[in-house]
Amino acid sequence: MLPPKGVKIRGAQMLNAYAYHIALALIAFGFAPHIAFIARHLRFGWPALPDAVTYAATALAIDAKAFSHSAR
Repeated sequence: MLPPKGVKIRGAQMLNAYAYHIALALIAFGFAPHIAFIARHLRFGWPALPDAVTYAATALAIDAKAFSHSAR
């Protein structure tokens, strides 16, 4: 998905946005406590990602957010 025509965006900003949102999706749908919460309410679940992966995704999301604020 690309930005609309006429919107100026640098490649690093686009890469950062994708990294941030992918990391958030990994955290939201791969972290064991989140899956347990969903399973408790919707009565279905899935295997969780390893903790190291969710911790790395959390670090990536924090770094990407910090980068987006420093690039303004």
